[in-house]
Amino acid sequence: MIEATKRYKTSMFPRGGTHWNYLAGGITANAIIHVINQLGMPNLKTLTFKYALKNPEGTDVDLTELLNLFNPNKNYLAPKLEFKSSTTSPTSLAIVGDSFSDQILDAFLKGDTFSKIDFYRYFKFSKTEYKRNSNPLVEDVNINSDHVLDSILAADVIILEENTLNTMSEHGILFYNLMEKLVLNDLKNKKGNLI
Repeated sequence: MIEATKRYKTSMFPRGGTHWNYLAGGITANAIIHVINQLGMPNLKTLTFKYALKNPEGTDVDLTELLNLFNPNKNYLAPKLEFKSSTTSPTSLAIVGDSFSDQILDAFLKGDTFSKIDFYRYFKFSKTEYKRNSNPLVEDVNINSDHVLDSILAADVIILEENTLNTMSEHGILFYNLMEKLVLNDLKNKKGNLI
């Protein structure tokens, strides 16, 4: 984000927000696409977008709105992106993340990158399924279910987003613990089948 600030000549964090802006989300989404392509996954097209500095909206004003001021100062500019449509890949994506995933998710959705995206907010709060030409489907997540990881493990690409403030949510630790439990149960079952 430091390099992006120099290159694009605008801050990647809006004055009235607590998260990076949508331009930073688009840049990060392209960095993720680059890594996926380098790993030999189905080739994903880089997101093509242009941006203009406009009045802030969405997460670009989340801190301002959180302060609940009588007359909040929204007199600043933030990048607003306009995406060029591209061909949707048949690749599916699962994101396990916190609120910093919102801008990345927004870029993937507006860029029409994946055929399906399952977004697990803080892993245990909710799962939102996004499919092309369908309304988002929001479901509760039962972390005690034997099938809680099914749609994540069925995805072609899995992103676990964590940041330095994740100690409050612990969604990464919870995800890792459930993965470990799944592996141990699988090993136990295979051992039982061998006897």
